[in-house]
Amino acid sequence: MLDNRNQMNPYRILKLSELEPLQAEFVQFLSANGIDAAAWTKIQEEQQGQMDLLLSQFSRIVWEKVLGKVDLVEKLDGQILYMVKFGDDEALLIGIEFAEGAEEYLWQNIPDDHQINIGQNNIRCFSVIKSYSKSRAEELYFLIELGYQVSEKLDLFHDLAQQLGLALPESQQTKNEL
Repeated sequence: MLDNRNQMNPYRILKLSELEPLQAEFVQFLSANGIDAAAWTKIQEEQQGQMDLLLSQFSRIVWEKVLGKVDLVEKLDGQILYMVKFGDDEALLIGIEFAEGAEEYLWQNIPDDHQINIGQNNIRCFSVIKSYSKSRAEELYFLIELGYQVSEKLDLFHDLAQQLGLALPESQQTKNEL
C-alpha cells in the first residue's frame, strides 16, 4: 500500500476501521471522480497505485474536514497537562504542571469558576504562542499523531488564559461548533 504520508497528502491514510463508517461518503467521492462500483472493483484488483491514490485523496479530504472543526487539543504527559488552542494564524499552548499526585486531586476538585490557584497547591502554569509553519490542519494533525486528544474544555482554557493574564488574539476568542 501507499506510504502513509507523501508530499501530496501530509496525513496518514485512514485505516479500514476508520473508512467503514464513511462508506457512503467514499461512494460519493468515487462517484464524483467518475468511478462506479464495477470500476472500483477493477481498480482494487488491477490498479494498486490508482487505488492507493484514491484512498490518499479521500483520507486527505476527511482529515481536513475533521481538523477544520477542532479548536482545542490536550495531552496529559506525566505531571503536565498541555492544552493547545488553534486560531487562524497561530496556536496558543497553556501548560499546567502539577506536583506529583496533584493532577488527580485537581481534576476531581476543579471549582466551577476554574480558579485553580496557580502558584499554590504546587501548580505552575506556562504558555507559548506559535505561528504556523505549515497549514493549521497540518499543525493540528501533528499534535494528534503525538497523542493529543480533541478537547471540549474551552471554558477551562479561556479561564486559565485569563488567570495567566494572556490576551487571546481575536481569532482565538471564538469557538467553532463541532
